[in-house]
Formats: sequence, C-alpha cells, structure tokens
Amino acid sequence: MRSFISLFIIFILILTGCSATGPNLSAALEDSHAQIVKLQEENEQLKKEIEELKNGPEKLLARAKHYFENKDLENISSTMETLADKHPEAQEIQLVQEMINTLTTEKEKAEAEQKKKVEKEAAEKKKRIAAATQKMRSNRDEVNGITWYRDKTTTQYVNAKSFHIYFGKYDDNTVISPRLKIQYFGDQWVYVDKYIIKVDDEKFELYPGSDIKRDNDTKVWEYYDTNMGTKDWEMVKKIISSKKTTVRHQGQYYYDHVVTDKEKKALQNTLDAYEALGGEIPTG
Repeated sequence: MRSFISLFIIFILILTGCSATGPNLSAALEDSHAQIVKLQEENEQLKKEIEELKNGPEKLLARAKHYFENKDLENISSTMETLADKHPEAQEIQLVQEMINTLTTEKEKAEAEQKKKVEKEAAEKKKRIAAATQKMRSNRDEVNGITWYRDKTTTQYVNAKSFHIYFGKYDDNTVISPRLKIQYFGDQWVYVDKYIIKVDDEKFELYPGSDIKRDNDTKVWEYYDTNMGTKDWEMVKKIISSKKTTVRHQGQYYYDHVVTDKEKKALQNTLDAYEALGGEIPTG
C-alpha cells in the first residue's frame, strides 16, 4: 500500500510539474492526500463487498447445501464454523446445523451397518472354516511351525494308489498353496516319466522329471508331489465336475487310474478348506 501511495505522489508531482514550489506544491500534496484517503476508503469498501460476496450468509448457505448434497460432512462443518464466526446472528446457522445433524446421523447409521456387516461376515467365515476343517485330517510340523491339511478320506501313506491335494498353514496364519500328489502302488515298476490326465474330452500332461520318488518292499510305489500352479488349479476344478477322469502313469510301462467319486469329493473338500482358511488361487 505504501508503494502505491509513493507512486501516486510521484505521479501527481509529474502532473503538476517539477517546478512547482511553495503554496502550489502544498496544495498539490493536500489534494493528492485527499485522493489517497478516498482510494483507501473505496478499497476497504471493496474488500467488504468481496467478503460479502464470498462469505455472506447466503453464500455460505449455498456452499453448505452443495456439501450436503455430496455428503461432505467435513467441509460442511468447516463452513458452519465460518458462518458462526462471521455471522453469529444469521438465521442460516440453524439451517446448516440441521444439515450437519442429518449427515451425522446418516454417517453413524452407515458405520453401525458396516460394523454389523463385518461382524456377520466374520461369524460366517468362522462357521465356514469350522465346517470345512471338520472334513480335514491335520498333522503338525513343530519344527517348521506348519499344520498340514488333507481330507479325512485321503491316505496318509505312499503305499496306496491315490490322486489328491493337500495344503498347509504357518503359525502366523499364512496359508501355503495346495500341493498335488499322484501315487502309484503295485506289483511292477512303471518308471513314470509323464502323467497324461484325460478329463472327459480334454487332456493335460504333467512331467515330473527328477521329482518322481520311487521305493519298494514286497511291492513298489512311485509318487509325484508338487506345488500347484494356476493351470493345475483349473485342471483340478475340471476333474471335480467331470463325468470321467483317467490318470495315465506313463513310463517304460503304464498304469491307468480312474479318479473315483470319493477322490473327487476329497478334492472339493480340500479346496473348500483351503479357501475358508484364506487361501487364494495359486499363480504360476
């Protein structure tokens, strides 16, 4: 403001001429001072008008209505503070307060409903987990802090023919992706190097490589135990809903195993328990 006044005085001096002295200069300065005072008054009036346009009761009410329509409780509360501070006697205060009360009630109701929903989902999850795990047999690895789950109808030993899946969970509740296990048990070696799985009219092939395990006693057994990927997950889902699935243990010889209804049910039970405990569809 001081810079403006100085510039204004310089401007007046230029207009009156640099040669003005004595009474003429004093009159010019008085006149310029009067004009400055007038400009200051006009400036203050303009500020008030701008403030009224921006933060007058009607404007603040309109702003509050906008926030109300957008369910913006934070900004409407801020607008209320401005209104109460600048216009404590304005009738608009009551209207804005009613809007705040309405939004507050809606927020509390929404929070209560969300809490109820979360509690219901938690109860349903607990119930689902209990139902799913009741069908599981579990055994604990104390050293690694893992509990392994498999269907109660699934064999625990390798000296049996089987096509099944199982999974684990760490003590921190991290769920381990399911594993697929294919077992052969018989009188003769097959020397498996490939599995051909025919699911109705669709074929899948698995190559165990060096992961195949073999042993023998009075009989022989060969089995493959591997992490499931996305394709394996999709295959298992198709096996569960298939009319007929045949697993060919292909090698120097071959052996065909038809997946039984009991095995299909065990597959489904294990997937249910896996998902109920928080497991996700494996990737890769």
